[in-house]
Amino acid sequence: MAINVARGVVTRIRDHSDGFVLQVREADDEERAMTALVAAREELIELIDPSLITDPLPAGDGPWIAIDANDTSARLLRVVPEVIAGALERAGVCDALIAATPAGDGPLARTIYRVPRAAVLRLFPPPPPARQPPIPSPPLADGWLAEARAWVGAGLHADEELGALLDAQIEFSLRIGDALGFFEQLRDSDGESMSAVFVAGDLAARIRAVNLAFNGGLRPNLALSAGGPDTSDGELLEHFERLKQVARRLAPELAYAFVSLEGHFHAFCGADHWPPWNTAQGSQRSWYSVNHVCDAVCVEAFPYQVLSPGHLARLGGTPAGARPLGAGRVELALGDPYARLSGSSWNFDGDLLG
Repeated sequence: MAINVARGVVTRIRDHSDGFVLQVREADDEERAMTALVAAREELIELIDPSLITDPLPAGDGPWIAIDANDTSARLLRVVPEVIAGALERAGVCDALIAATPAGDGPLARTIYRVPRAAVLRLFPPPPPARQPPIPSPPLADGWLAEARAWVGAGLHADEELGALLDAQIEFSLRIGDALGFFEQLRDSDGESMSAVFVAGDLAARIRAVNLAFNGGLRPNLALSAGGPDTSDGELLEHFERLKQVARRLAPELAYAFVSLEGHFHAFCGADHWPPWNTAQGSQRSWYSVNHVCDAVCVEAFPYQVLSPGHLARLGGTPAGARPLGAGRVELALGDPYARLSGSSWNFDGDLLG
């Protein structure tokens, strides 16, 4: 087959210079193709000076990089596929196809953020020991990834498929049987800040989903969710309870966790979880997220939370109503989720509104 460039790639890059994905498909050696993309990335940084170019990442049908080169001339953008082809040849790849798509152009990318009615669990691992200079947090543990695989694959056979969306850029299908290995591959890729969303079910009815958020290695986190437009109040509350059980199982390894009921999946999909006050019109705190202070501060009154020793020290003790979970962690429920749900309205523009 040799190394070919798919038809229309140059036009696609030119017309979507502010965000496009280049992917190496059908490579005869995917490991060498990944090595080639690493080398091509360095060459492209020097050549076109992009606003953003991600580290290469694996996908179901070949490794890819995302590029924002909106300030680059059309003349220079024309050579981008040639640079990748040259890197592939030098890496010893004989057969491959270089393809391009606009960032976030698939049906999952266009839809998932607006799917209504979500129960969401987000889990944060402990930060690294305080050192100068700071060191990255440990990666998500194998047990966490196993929980993610069990959640999104519940009731499905190994040959059934998940929808996958990496960094809101590229989407593909992934066999349930391959999911855990792929989660581990993403975790170990040592890439830049990234959110990888995996979805089982029908976006127009009911779904389960997993979000692996890596945040450049500084504070990774894991989110599990379930819901959808056909999810009843009773089903949503059942998901809420099941997610609490996951949080309890992982409590000894947590810095923080919360379960929330949300109007849609938008907050679930990001690498950071933005509380509703954070994105309100006129807010001066839109830069703030849970991630950066999650081992000491709770920035939203979520209906269920797991607090760690850092929270308890800052509070001056265990808050009223909290129950011990072991390893210095406690669980804290605030209010009745059913009362909150039944007395609320759902919309696409914010979280659950009381």
